[in-house]
Amino acid sequence: MRSAWLLCLATTSAVAAPRVARLSFVAADGGCVDEPALRAAVSERLGRDPFRDDAAQLVHVALTQLHARIERSDADGTSRGVRELDARDCGELLELTALSIAIAIDPLWMKPAAPPVAVVHETQPVAQAASIDAWIATGVLGSVRAAPGVTAGVSLQLGARREWLAATIEARFDPPVTYSTMRMSRLFAFGAVCVVRGGRACALAGVDRIEAQGRGVDMPRSDTAAVATVGARLAWPIVVRFMRIVPHFDVFVPLARTSFELDGMVIWRAPGVHAALGAAFELDFL
Repeated sequence: MRSAWLLCLATTSAVAAPRVARLSFVAADGGCVDEPALRAAVSERLGRDPFRDDAAQLVHVALTQLHARIERSDADGTSRGVRELDARDCGELLELTALSIAIAIDPLWMKPAAPPVAVVHETQPVAQAASIDAWIATGVLGSVRAAPGVTAGVSLQLGARREWLAATIEARFDPPVTYSTMRMSRLFAFGAVCVVRGGRACALAGVDRIEAQGRGVDMPRSDTAAVATVGARLAWPIVVRFMRIVPHFDVFVPLARTSFELDGMVIWRAPGVHAALGAAFELDFL
């Protein structure tokens, strides 16, 4: 009997242990909710202060005007869920954000909300989370094996996201670069479909237009080739104030091998795969 009582006591203590989290808070200029007010609202919801600097669980909150993005992750950085909220005013934004954080940290310790209207607000973000977010972006990148040497280029992107799925259309331009036997430039237009889970994993498909001009001969000639290309991308958005910086790594596989000849000799043949490393700078407009 004594052993059973001790086991019951230990089990009850483990279940009742309150959960804690670290809070990471980022707000754009002009935001109407500050960090102290948010901490106080979450503490009111749970009936205690759940925030500890040494907690394993991290809750990251990014606020832009009347929009909030909440992500919960483990100590190793693994994302455990993302929620995005839209509000009609500052008071509603504070209430919805505090409620979502309290549920994410410790739903078993939630205090019942005083006004019954809170139940209605709790369901509103679920419907609004399915809205489409759109952005425009510009970027820089460097490529290897896309030309006889390392190349640098710029990109322009238009993207949209709905819940966990995103799509973009992009254009990339590598300015002309002169090599010993040729001068080359390229224009690459493609689309991407991405699965969003904190980071982005994308499938790419498009057309790569390569223009080359021979050098070192009496009558230089130029030629252009358009090649269908597929590929993949890994990206990780980082929220910085009112925008996102998105480092990305791309791998491209042309569906046909292109080569350029000069006086009957092949001066360059496109490899079977090339890669690019870059960063995009995204700004939401919806």
